[in-house]
Amino acid sequence: VVIDGVYNHTGSDSVYFNKEGRFDTLGAYKSKDSIFYKWYDFIDYPDEYRSWWGFDTLPSINGECEEFHEYIAGKNGVLEKFLGLGVDGVRLDVVDEINDKFVKKISNKVKEFGKNHVIMGEVWEDAATKIAYSSRRKYFSDNELNSVMNYPIKETVLKYIFTGDTTDLESTIRMLENNYPKVVKDNLMNFLTTHDTKRVFSEILKAKENNELIARKLYKIASALIFTLPGVPSIFYGDEYGMMDNDESSRGCFDWENYKNDIYEWFLKLTKVRKHKVFKDGEINILYAKDSKFIFERFTQDERAVIAVNMSSSAFDLILEGDFVSFLNNKKLKKRTLSSLDFDILFEQKI
Repeated sequence: VVIDGVYNHTGSDSVYFNKEGRFDTLGAYKSKDSIFYKWYDFIDYPDEYRSWWGFDTLPSINGECEEFHEYIAGKNGVLEKFLGLGVDGVRLDVVDEINDKFVKKISNKVKEFGKNHVIMGEVWEDAATKIAYSSRRKYFSDNELNSVMNYPIKETVLKYIFTGDTTDLESTIRMLENNYPKVVKDNLMNFLTTHDTKRVFSEILKAKENNELIARKLYKIASALIFTLPGVPSIFYGDEYGMMDNDESSRGCFDWENYKNDIYEWFLKLTKVRKHKVFKDGEINILYAKDSKFIFERFTQDERAVIAVNMSSSAFDLILEGDFVSFLNNKKLKKRTLSSLDFDILFEQKI
């Protein structure tokens, strides 16, 4: 269980700000004598204040406010309470809008509860070279985060299945390999959709002119890559059955009556892949990345898997050196013929 920590802003209708006067608490909006007044940046009290991206319902926290830092990450603070209840870590919303000093304080507090507790951040770009507000961030160099949201992989996986061009996917994997510490690579938050993006199945269906058969094939390929590339697969609710956008929003309600379909069964099958240790912390090596074909291996000392995707318009034969078993049909083979828009996950059988 990882809590979502939004420590850059609060709601205007919260006990801290209390703009609507719904709470007995003396909120910052109601009085300068409020214990929460220092949390916020008022320009012209009380109606003009700094807010997240201009949304006046989301007043921004003063990033230098020590009282707020203590409230969240200090002794007997918010994090200490939830970590003490058994929470395994925290995901930091808009972490690039939180200063390094505060991120480090949060990180240190989480680490007090043991090495298996995770601190992950919402970063949309290469987190190792991220510059925010003219400052080079220290997420990895100062050991602040041990996981980030893997938007670079999401975007390049989708570009590959839309176009068949392997260039960006290959370069992104190499970027992650070169720039990210291993503990971060192994814990990357891999996903297809988030609450901030459009539903991927909607995007694929639209791109393929509502051809359900092709859209389903591509969606299964995309999800297979998310599950087998370095990192941890993270399923945004509804993606496990191909949930569509609702009125241009990805935040519709889960369909409890119609979710059991072929995509749902595929996701259930994919979860079994993660029982193989090779996907927990195995290394990655790209074997072939051109002509719309993408083949890579994951390996440890004890296990090896080959993942092959064919986005070209014609079939090709993958000749395997060794004895392999197909994840899709459980057959032993030395050659795998992949038709157009086909893929497989092949596990080496060592004697």
